[in-house]
Amino acid sequence: MNQEQKVLRHLQKARSLSGREAADLYRIRDLPKRISVLRETYDIKGVNHYDLLGQRYMRYTYVGPKAVPAMAVAA
Repeated sequence: MNQEQKVLRHLQKARSLSGREAADLYRIRDLPKRISVLRETYDIKGVNHYDLLGQRYMRYTYVGPKAVPAMAVAA
């Protein structure tokens, strides 16, 4: 299972993932890159959060598969 598959599986089960969680759970150091690859096929939202020390981090949330535009289906 590659890193994108691990991230997708986690997002589908747990619904969200942060960079710190990805590093701790799956040894993924560049979560934004994995998310950018997955966004080609899936709708994944990113929301900024702040920890107790005021450090900003992104939490990614799985929405679902991307909708196929009607024109693409007809072609």
